[in-house]
Parts: sequence; structure tokens; C-alpha cells
Amino acid sequence: MKMKFKVSQLNMIKDCGFLEIFLPFYVILSYYILPTVSSIGMLIIYMYVLVRIIKSILISNDVVYVNKLLLIFVVYAICTQPFIFMVYGGFNSSRLFNLFAIIMMFLVICVCTQKINLDAFFNVYLIVGFICSIAIIFQSLQLYVLGMKVYPIVLLPIDTSSWFNGGTRPCGFFPEPQAYATYILPLLYYQLKKHNLKWVVFFSISILFSTSSLGIIAVVLLFGYYLMSSNTNKVFKIGAIILGLAIFLVIRQTTVYDYAISKILDIDITNNTRLSHGFDVFNKLSFEQKVLGIGKNNLTYFLSEERIVLTDRVSILMRNSAYITSISDILVGFGVIGLLIYILFIVKQIITYDDKMFIFLLLVLSFAQTIFLNSAWIFWMVIYFNMIDIKSTDFYKIRIK
Repeated sequence: MKMKFKVSQLNMIKDCGFLEIFLPFYVILSYYILPTVSSIGMLIIYMYVLVRIIKSILISNDVVYVNKLLLIFVVYAICTQPFIFMVYGGFNSSRLFNLFAIIMMFLVICVCTQKINLDAFFNVYLIVGFICSIAIIFQSLQLYVLGMKVYPIVLLPIDTSSWFNGGTRPCGFFPEPQAYATYILPLLYYQLKKHNLKWVVFFSISILFSTSSLGIIAVVLLFGYYLMSSNTNKVFKIGAIILGLAIFLVIRQTTVYDYAISKILDIDITNNTRLSHGFDVFNKLSFEQKVLGIGKNNLTYFLSEERIVLTDRVSILMRNSAYITSISDILVGFGVIGLLIYILFIVKQIITYDDKMFIFLLLVLSFAQTIFLNSAWIFWMVIYFNMIDIKSTDFYKIRIK
């Protein structure tokens, strides 16, 4: 099975606009954090959106599509967060920037909705994703075959001290394996949707080699969905099953399999840092705090002021870390009301649009990692809102003048 790019794929890059070229690099650049202004990736996309809006006002009268339920969430957040910080404390310049970031992320999604040439974008994404995947596979071979330590590949001279540096997991160009899996999953989804079996196999193998537990579970869910789907070509189903079994039998003999699968089998839901810590925090909140939340990213303040005292095993092991995953982060930061609005948005997408598995995967990832109001979330939402045929009942169509 030869891995090669079609001439048409390479030629189409000439016709790409800014978004088609930049977005595949956007998430990678977003892991390079800058002081006070988020990251390089976020700074560039913010500047692009502001320029686009100004240009539209002065020259082009651009059309923007605004998802109604996301708008409700943003309005709710902007209206309640200042009040919450006023009551509970913890407000500082960082919290002010959080409010600005919520607005800017929402504008990024609105401005980029229905603005991307999907074929051109996915051709660029395919090339970048291929390079990232090769790095993961190469590091896996170094680690599991040659016994060498491997470290993230740093592209820019910016502080990456928060990246995983244990030398025991393949990270490629990302701070941790999970970040790679989250980045590559939309590309795998698209290749499955287009029945490009060779790329499906390649990216599935690369996720397995990354040893990302959540990434591997997502691959299994994707395969299960498409193999059971009545719309999937029978020849593709048979080919996928045969290739999948062959790959499984080969990798079953390697240490990659032993490490990756053992990680999944050893997951203890009740004592897992990613899965349970945030809900333990939420249970410690008062009724009012559970309803409206304690403010985005305000958990560190609550812990430092001992307004929340965590005595569970996971919290003790984490030294009362403020790290929590997306669903519990929404619960803690925005309350039950905020989570209900967001879940309503997710359910609406699953019920209404064809790419329901894409948005379902986003929901699954949200339970075990941070993929909300950040660069990865924007990346997934922009791709999703350009894949679907949006309905006027779900979006406001606004012409910027």
C-alpha cells in the first residue's frame, strides 16, 4: 500500500486562502504560549479575525453565520461571570482576559463558518498531518524498538517547560500524545467519511503508536460507527475489517500494544485524574455555586483560599491541582446552567446534522481532556461548521456593514 499524494492535491495548495493554509498549523502553534496574550496560534487567528471584520466594515460587507445556541452560551457567560467574580472574588487581569478570550473565540468561529474551501483545507491538513504522524511513528520506533528516550520536537525558541519531558512517550510536535491524537482525529474522520482506506489505516496506526488512550478509544468508536452505518460501502467495510485485523495481529506482537492497551485496561474511572477529579470538585460546591459556577479558571483561587478542601485520593495525589477536564470545567466555572446550554448545543447538532459522529467524538473527548474554549475546540468547531450544510433555524445570518 503506497502512501502518496495526488498531483491535484499538491496543485490545489496554490489556490488556498489564508485559512486553508494556516488552520492545519494553528493548533500546533497554539501550544507555544506567550506571556499575557495567550499563544502564537491564538494571537495570529485573533488578528486575522479583527482584520477580516474591519475589512468587511470598510469594504466588502461580509456575511457572518452565528450559531444561536453558542450565542446564548456566550451571552450567559459574559453576563454572569463579572457578577460571580464580584461575589466570590478571584478577579484579576487574567480573569478579565478570559472574558475577552471567550468573545474572541466566538468571533473566530463565526467569522470562519462557511468560509473554508474544504477540499483545499483537507489537502493541506493531510500533508501537515502526515508529517506529524511520521514524527510520532518514528519516535515510537525509537522508544519501543531501540529503547531510546524521546522528547517533543520544539519548533520555536519559546518556553515549553509545561510540555511532557519524561522521555517515555512519543509526542512528535506536540506537548503530549493526547494533543497529537486530538489534532489528527478530525483528519481521520474525514478520510473515513471519504472512504480513503490507506489514509484511514495510516492515521489509525499513528494514533495507536502515540499510545494515547483516549485517541485509541476514539478510533475504535469511529470504526464501530462506520462499520455499522448503512451508508458505508460494503467493500470498504470488508477491506477495513481485514486490514484492521491484520494490523492488530502485527502490532499485537510489539511492546507498543502492551503499553497502549494496558493503559486503557488499567483505567480506574473512580480514581482517574482526568475523569473524576473535576466532579469531586463540583460536589464540594454550594448549591448556588453549582447552579452558576465559581467563574472560569477561578478554581485555583478557591483552592488557595481554602474555600474548597479536597480530601479524596486523586486530589491528594495531584496536590490539589486545579486541572479539570472540559465537562467538569464547564460545571465548575459556569455551573449547571452553562453545562445545560452547551449539552443542548451538542444534542442539537447530533439530531440535526449528518456529521453527528464528529460532534459526538468532541463530546467524548470533553469528558477526559480540556477541549472547550481553547485552540483545539476552535479547530474542531471551525471544521465542523464548514462540513455541515447549516440551517437558517440554527444560525443567524448577519451582514457586517
